[in-house]
Amino acid sequence: MERVAGKRSLAIGSVCHLATLLYFDPKLGRLRDGHTSAPGNPKAFSYYFSQLDVNVDYLAMNVDALLDLMPQNFKRWVDKAKDERARGVS
Repeated sequence: MERVAGKRSLAIGSVCHLATLLYFDPKLGRLRDGHTSAPGNPKAFSYYFSQLDVNVDYLAMNVDALLDLMPQNFKRWVDKAKDERARGVS
């Protein structure tokens, strides 16, 4: 998680909320099993948002818009996050 917390633009606002939704299991109160495994791990998350820095003002976006912006390699995490949000878990 140092990849996310170590970069200021990823450790604040909606992007930080997004990382929490993707990689934290609120039911168990800990990081999700397999969160370090590719594809879609925090390292890829950091690289993806570093690429967006150039053209997208993602800091101004809400977490639902960011969830919709995530590429296919994050699908397993995005699906879990969207399901939990739909159930009011997060």
